Amino acid sequence: MSRYKSPVVRGAAKTRPVSRDDEDESMIVGDETNINVVVRCRGRNEREVRENSGVVVSTEGVKGKTVELAMGTSALSNKTYHFDKVFSPAADQIMIFDEVVMPIMDEVLAGYNCTIFAYGQTGTGKTYTMSGDINAPADLAMSENAGIIPRVLHALFDRLEADENDNSVKCSFIELYNEELRDLLSPDDSVKLKIFEENKKGHISTVVQGMEETYVTSATEGIDRLREGSHKRQVAATKCNDLSSRSHTVFTVTVYRKRLTETGEEFVNAGKLNLVDLAGSENIQRSGAENKRAAEAGLINKSLLTLGRVINALVDKSSHIPYRESKLTRLLQDSLGGRTKTCIIATLSPAKSNLEETISTLDYAFRAKNIRNKPQANQVLSKNTMFREWALEIERLKSELKATRQRNGVYLTPETYEQLTTENESRRILSEEQRDKIETMELHLRNKLQELFSLQTNYHSLKKDHETTKVTLDSTKSALEKTEALLAQTQQSLAEETALRKAYQHTERDLRGVSKNLIGTLGQTTADLDGLHSKLHRRSDLHDLNREEASALKMLVDSAAESIEERLGCVQGDQLTAIAKVHDRVLSFVNCELSQARSSCELLKEQLVAMDGSKICLQVLDQEERAEFRAVARDVEALRGQVRARVTDGLKELESAAQRIQHGIRTEVDSLHQYLHKSSTSLSSTIRDSGSALLNDLGRLLVQARSHTFRVDSKGEMFRDKVLEATRELDSFSRTETERRAAERAELLDTISKLLNETTECQADRLANRLRETQEALGCARTIHESYSNEFRGEAKRWSKDMHSTLRKAVHKGEELIAHCETDLEGATEATDRIRATTSEVHASTKRTIDTQSEELDRQLGALDGISQRVFSISEEKSAARTCEVDAHVNNVRAVFGQIVDKIEDSGNRMNILEADIAVYSDQLKDRALDLAHNPTSVADQLSSLRDNVRAAKYHEYEPAGTSPARKEYPVPDPSRLPRTSLGKHGRTDDDEHSASPSKRRFGSRSPAKSPSKRASPRKALVAEERVNRFGFGGPGEGGLRELDVNAFAAATGTEPLPKMLTTGGVETRKRKKRGGSAGTVGGENEDMPALSASVGPRTGLRRKRS
Repeated sequence: MSRYKSPVVRGAAKTRPVSRDDEDESMIVGDETNINVVVRCRGRNEREVRENSGVVVSTEGVKGKTVELAMGTSALSNKTYHFDKVFSPAADQIMIFDEVVMPIMDEVLAGYNCTIFAYGQTGTGKTYTMSGDINAPADLAMSENAGIIPRVLHALFDRLEADENDNSVKCSFIELYNEELRDLLSPDDSVKLKIFEENKKGHISTVVQGMEETYVTSATEGIDRLREGSHKRQVAATKCNDLSSRSHTVFTVTVYRKRLTETGEEFVNAGKLNLVDLAGSENIQRSGAENKRAAEAGLINKSLLTLGRVINALVDKSSHIPYRESKLTRLLQDSLGGRTKTCIIATLSPAKSNLEETISTLDYAFRAKNIRNKPQANQVLSKNTMFREWALEIERLKSELKATRQRNGVYLTPETYEQLTTENESRRILSEEQRDKIETMELHLRNKLQELFSLQTNYHSLKKDHETTKVTLDSTKSALEKTEALLAQTQQSLAEETALRKAYQHTERDLRGVSKNLIGTLGQTTADLDGLHSKLHRRSDLHDLNREEASALKMLVDSAAESIEERLGCVQGDQLTAIAKVHDRVLSFVNCELSQARSSCELLKEQLVAMDGSKICLQVLDQEERAEFRAVARDVEALRGQVRARVTDGLKELESAAQRIQHGIRTEVDSLHQYLHKSSTSLSSTIRDSGSALLNDLGRLLVQARSHTFRVDSKGEMFRDKVLEATRELDSFSRTETERRAAERAELLDTISKLLNETTECQADRLANRLRETQEALGCARTIHESYSNEFRGEAKRWSKDMHSTLRKAVHKGEELIAHCETDLEGATEATDRIRATTSEVHASTKRTIDTQSEELDRQLGALDGISQRVFSISEEKSAARTCEVDAHVNNVRAVFGQIVDKIEDSGNRMNILEADIAVYSDQLKDRALDLAHNPTSVADQLSSLRDNVRAAKYHEYEPAGTSPARKEYPVPDPSRLPRTSLGKHGRTDDDEHSASPSKRRFGSRSPAKSPSKRASPRKALVAEERVNRFGFGGPGEGGLRELDVNAFAAATGTEPLPKMLTTGGVETRKRKKRGGSAGTVGGENEDMPALSASVGPRTGLRRKRS
């Protein structure tokens, strides 16, 4: 086995091109043939079966020519593609090879360059089709699943072994990975290959520098080289394929065969087969490629996209084919549109999940089917010529090697050597060009000789024909007479047709005048339309300015509203804080006063209970005293009875004195009892009245305090409710104003040109009125709060005065009660003194009587003295006890009233403190309100500034420029009055003309004519060009009357053409050039005017006529 290095630069000392046979060979030109396209559909894989993906691809049995795609229920019909061959999933590798590759093998052995490449989505079986299983079993020469490349090698060597002539086979294996070429058969992986182009005999061929070509002597060696390169190939696992190819590979097999001519001369015939395995196109999202794999997928898709653009350019026969945009297309340049016979195998997936990629693959393959190559067989080379060249090459290499070893050659600087090499290359190219010209001239000379030989042959045949013609001349003369008669009739018909043509020409002149008027109307209409567009543009500019003003005012209103809401929130917080403090102070004061009043009431109730107890004690003492006096009276009566019984005579004289003494004592005792009872009752009544008056005064003061507290609380609640209500109203007004402003803004967008100024002023006035009402409400609330504060201070002062007055009254009542008690005590003392005086008088009178009755009445008088002494002592004891009790009660009453006076004074002091605190809180609220009213950045100033800005905003009114056109009627001719051709004298009318020409529309028909087809046949286009070019419009690249240029009539009639600014001919012309307009209608220049007038409507101008 030998290896052959093939550098790219020709003419260098140590290099030669890739294919030596391509240098000296001349191609035999063949016919153009389409690229052969084969479709192979694989079965569903495990992933697609697991996902329950349906089958959307159907074929005609195992081998057919059509592929049908099920587009789903939403599509109107399924898609069907036609190809050269279509194989179903049931087709195996042997069938693919026999049906597709074997015919190409015959072409390769015949001396043609052929290419087979697989194209399709990743994971559809491209590598399986091209390589397959390259690991053959031990008992078999080739695996059952072997692909095209192993089968090509086996079939090729089987054919060569059966041939007795000498032959040789060499192969190469290169990879295109990330737009970089790599030689998979080179032991050095770091060697980078480069692509160059070689222009040889007018044909550009692609040369790869540094690619190794290995000669193989058997199929096994070739498969080993394939296996060796496949192990170096870039593969990776994706979601679509576990062993996804990440590069494009080209496995090239070159065959050299020796042939013997009839003379025994030996020649060498060369054929080449390129087997290309392309990397599959993939969707990065579906394949899950990331980082490096994503970059690989991007470059793969880029190269395949360039391949698609090359295919489209070749199909469209574009002047520029983008081969240079990718190295893949440069490698396949000769296979696509070149001198190579090419077969494309498109691989498909039948799963519904891959429907988009399947459609893309079929579209590419269908487009590639239309590419036409010019296959050219390689001319055989003489064996002796090759030997001579090889001998010269060997001698040259030996001399260079000898000079290098002996160092006696010519040594040059790199610059001189490069210049020499450049000059040699230039001379070589010049010589090749001259040789090509010589070959071309020799070819022309051979063609001219062939033409001369054909002319001589034609001359001899014409001479024979001349002799034959003489014989037939006589018979022709008789036929001439008949022809002359027919000629007369034809001349008469010609005269009639001439008259008809002149009538049509007259009608066309009249129609030309009508068309001039219509063209003038069209220009005037276009000018009016420009004026209307200018007016709309000015109105649009004014609308933009007004919108900007409205937006600025909206931003200003929003900022002012936010500032007002912030300041009102601060005021509301201060008001609530002050009211809460006043409420807490008043509530604590009222609670304290209520507790003091309750304690005073309890104390008074205790004193009343004590006074009731004292009254009961006095009543008990009075009853005891009466009982004792009755006992004394009974004792005295008993003693008197005894004295009467003992001294009847002696006491008779004393009876009057005793009765007078008894009556005086009873009178004094009764008066004393009455006086004491009256004094006790008066004292009790006075105490009760004083206590009741004091309780009434305290109750009245308590009720007044409660009422005043309730009024203060209610007024505070009213003020707080008013502030909250004003705040809620302001918030509600802000929200309502925002909603109304949005609604009014929507209305303003519809009627902005009429209502902007009015709506803006209305919004400003409404906002100013609402804010003024809010200010008045806050001022009224402040006034009410001040009046309530003053009223509260007045009530507090009046309450203090009432408390002082009540205190003075209580003190006065207490002093009156004490004076009354002292008066009663003095009356009781006087009564006792009178009783004591009366007793003394009775004692004196009795002593005088006893002096006379001394002995008898000593014992009785002694007992009577004892009784008197006992009555006096009892009276003294009772008076002293009563006096002590009254003194104690008076002291208690004084102490109670002193406590009440102290509590009332404490209440007055607390009232003064409360009044000062309320005054402080009122002053704070008043200062806050004054600060809110007089602050330079207050709400009123902001609202006033906002109102001034709103009123100062100007609405830009539209000012007429005077250039807008006024409404007017454009002159349009009546279709019934248009000029018509009338030839009554020839027996033919317009109706006859219309009936004779079915392609013309009848007079007055308003139905539009059908549009011509998008593509016209070349024959019809040439006929239309001949008919239409007489009038200066139409042409092979333009449309019919539908694409009519109005200036074409101007060129034909000699009138002034319309300005270009009134037409859109430039755009239409470019569009027509792009799509290639259809040919004009034959005879369209003589079409009657009713059909033209049907396309002209009232006040619409001239429309493009549909042909």
